[in-house]
Amino acid sequence: MPHKRINPSNSGDVHGDMFLVACVVAVALGLALGGKLSNLVGVELRGFPYIIASLVVRLAGVLLTGRVPPTVLLCTGIHVISYGLLLYGLYLNFAIPEFRVIALGSFLNFLAIVVNGGRMPVLPRAIDPLEPSNAVLFSNTSLTHKIIDSATRLQFLGDIFKFSFLQRTPKAFSPGDAIMVAGLISFIVRAMKGRFSSPGSHGTMGD
Repeated sequence: MPHKRINPSNSGDVHGDMFLVACVVAVALGLALGGKLSNLVGVELRGFPYIIASLVVRLAGVLLTGRVPPTVLLCTGIHVISYGLLLYGLYLNFAIPEFRVIALGSFLNFLAIVVNGGRMPVLPRAIDPLEPSNAVLFSNTSLTHKIIDSATRLQFLGDIFKFSFLQRTPKAFSPGDAIMVAGLISFIVRAMKGRFSSPGSHGTMGD
């Protein structure tokens, strides 16, 4: 029987689910601490288009999984462009301490990716805990992830932890992801409490 095509959402890539849950938790915490959503909306950020562009490039890599071979040049190129845009967008907002924290987490992820041929190493059980062959298949086709093996470098920076909160199936995340989430939650809570409400203090959303 031929293998089914692995769904990228089950690959251990939690950059959608995990950060969405973090945002929901942060907003709930901000409200519980007396913060206001209007304060969050009013925060002015610089370089936002660069951050959006980085997500678009990363999404392209996910969508191309299984359609083109995962060469080192292609995988590395996707992540260099994606993380380059993301880090630059974060750098433009370094006046906000949390953006430095998020940038640190992003850099750790980027480091793990670069030293492993342009793909993030991930635990096999995060791809399919019931069918190991699916992990091998995914590792042979994915442009964003590869399973951890004896040749993996800086394994401790890979997707080695499980994330299951509000998830039907557990997924994996890296130390870099955890640092980014911590920074994101802190930023949202502090913004909701009016800590970044000075008009023009951090540039404009479209700069």
